[in-house]
Amino acid sequence: PDDEGDRLPLLVGAQAEARPSRKMSAYVLAIRKLCLHDRNSAFALKAELAWRSAVGLILLGLPFLLPDGTWSLLDAFQGSGVYSVSVVTFYMLNVNPTVGQTLASVAGSLRGLAFAVASKWVLRLMFPEGVMDDSPPYVFWIGAAYGTVVLSLTMFLNIKPATKIVSMCSFLDWWMLFLKPGDDNFHFPFAPHWDPWKDNAVGALVTTLIGASLAIAGCLLPYPLLALDNAKDGAEELVTQMASVWRLMVEYLNSDKRHAYMQDRIYRNLRRLEALNAKMESHIDDSWWECLGLGRRQRSRRKLRRLDKAIQDSYDCIYSVWGAVEQVEWGSKHAELMHQVSPQIKGLVDAGEALVWTCMATAMDGVVSDSDERSIQEMADKASEADRALCVAFAQSRGALRRSLSGMISEEELGMQYVDELALPHALVFHLSAWAHIMEEFAGGLMRSKSNPDSLPKADPGPGVFAQLVEGVWTFDNRNFALRAVATLLLGFGIGVVGYKDLVPRYDGGIAGTSIVLLTNFTGSAIVKNLGRVQGVVLGMVFGQIVKEIFGSCAWHSVLCLGVCIFAYSWTMVFTLRSASGTYAYVGTLAAIFGVQGMMDGQCAPVGGDLAIDKAGTFDSIACNVIACGLIVAVDMIFYPGRASSYAIDSLDKCFTQVDGALAVHFDKQVETVRERNRAFVS
Repeated sequence: PDDEGDRLPLLVGAQAEARPSRKMSAYVLAIRKLCLHDRNSAFALKAELAWRSAVGLILLGLPFLLPDGTWSLLDAFQGSGVYSVSVVTFYMLNVNPTVGQTLASVAGSLRGLAFAVASKWVLRLMFPEGVMDDSPPYVFWIGAAYGTVVLSLTMFLNIKPATKIVSMCSFLDWWMLFLKPGDDNFHFPFAPHWDPWKDNAVGALVTTLIGASLAIAGCLLPYPLLALDNAKDGAEELVTQMASVWRLMVEYLNSDKRHAYMQDRIYRNLRRLEALNAKMESHIDDSWWECLGLGRRQRSRRKLRRLDKAIQDSYDCIYSVWGAVEQVEWGSKHAELMHQVSPQIKGLVDAGEALVWTCMATAMDGVVSDSDERSIQEMADKASEADRALCVAFAQSRGALRRSLSGMISEEELGMQYVDELALPHALVFHLSAWAHIMEEFAGGLMRSKSNPDSLPKADPGPGVFAQLVEGVWTFDNRNFALRAVATLLLGFGIGVVGYKDLVPRYDGGIAGTSIVLLTNFTGSAIVKNLGRVQGVVLGMVFGQIVKEIFGSCAWHSVLCLGVCIFAYSWTMVFTLRSASGTYAYVGTLAAIFGVQGMMDGQCAPVGGDLAIDKAGTFDSIACNVIACGLIVAVDMIFYPGRASSYAIDSLDKCFTQVDGALAVHFDKQVETVRERNRAFVS
């Protein structure tokens, strides 16, 4: 599992002393302790997020849960028609573990809604009255062609999935209403026929804003879950892990032979170091929304971005030593040389750790003060001195070993034995010295940033907004996904327009609306993913209807039990989608959306009466969802993107191509600098 490293001892021996961590108020510490953060932080974080999400869903469902007459304000709001149960879908797609992630997701969803509204307004500009019973046929067909273009463009461009879902859920519904003869309750604001209480655009905007507000509030209360704080916590743990791995490596190489247990500890810590590094980079990206690129937080982000690069380069050094450890056998002179230079190696690790901790504290603060500059310079000098001491001691010990062997064997045999025996100490000392230089370079950059803040790299490199829309759109995967998505949505939309007997009513957008939620740009086992779609949809809808039937009365105890069921079900599903990965997280998301919607849909029955469940409507909804799943399966089979094994072979081929290219550049005498990290190999 991903959190496997949480149970590992991080530091070794006397180095396990506690480091100062980010300060938290007593209020926050009490809540975190209540959620068992002190026992299992990974479980507690997911459980806490599930609690927050479940509370938000209960608040969203108050207009649907409370009987009429309980609260006049809610009655008026519910009766206005501007608020719908679709808010559950928006909320589940936008609630995230941090404020930055949630704000980024909400902003994308609002952009998607704005695009849908603008697209419908363009349609209204062309045909102000829409399709009426006496309209010419070309009005219908031009509207159909326009909607197809909008749909295809949205699916083809590089837009985040949540943005696409919100945009197309709204647009497909309004597009269907436009093609249906009659007034579609969609007009320009303050136009003659505009009624804000009935207008579809106003209703979508109100639903979106309420869902967005509660999603953001869920990350802010009872205390804020900030991405920048997570980035700082990640930096602390990364630095701790980095020094721990170096010490484990030194202890391992100081032994006379391999130890399987120690080797496994190093490997698991390396895995954890890599996972933490990826999370820190993501948190730094998301934290832009918490400061909008301004103020002290932005300065801290820039310094943390530079620290992240230094940690990535340090990880390269550690992994290079690990590669040699896995491939090279212990020599007879290996332990002798390691014992001679062990004090200098440990001294450099200590000095490098002290330097990086000092730099990290300054990066977190965002400002380099005079005292910070003096401390950094002092630690950098100590690291440089320890590096020189190690180089001198290693050269002397290596020379002594060479002289002791020179009279016993030939020069050629001496060279071969020299390389074989001392390969691992060479790799360790070389990369440990390189790590020290990386940290010293980072320290120098921090000190230069005091007088010249622009000396640090920008915290948000990358293409502009419009360039990002077309980035990677011509790849096979994106073109294939866009083709499958457009074909599925148009088929579902077409079936909804013409209808089919009593199974699918005419001008019903349920199939297309469900399809957009189910679509994913997935490469792998299509059967597993499609079964997951059916499981999530059917489980959610059926379970929701069962609970609604059992606790459908307006009596206070039934309303209370229904609220408890919604809370417990929401907590379970959100915890599942946050804890699981791949298919199970996808099933949890769908089950949460459709299950909560089923429990909230419809009014309660009078006290003493029975709830008249619309079984025909329920069956129609399930049928539409199953049809949507069937369409996706059929289209995936027709426009099959390829087998999972083929993707694995292609990825392996690209991997070796990257290795060949990197080696060619590395040994090219015309290329002076080859250190460039673009994650092309690991991706």
